[in-house]
Amino acid sequence: MSDEGVLYTTADGVATITLNRPDRFNAFTFQGAQRMRACFESAANDSSVGVSWY
Repeated sequence: MSDEGVLYTTADGVATITLNRPDRFNAFTFQGAQRMRACFESAANDSSVGVSWY
């Protein structure tokens, strides 16, 4: 996925979504919201990403 101020990585079964607009103090934009939604969908569809309930 392209970086539009939101980074998406996975490691050890954990998806990490990071706001990455330090020059704008991580201000949220419409494009950022679309990117974040795409990241959530990617995590939901990735069988290597899991959820733990305690």
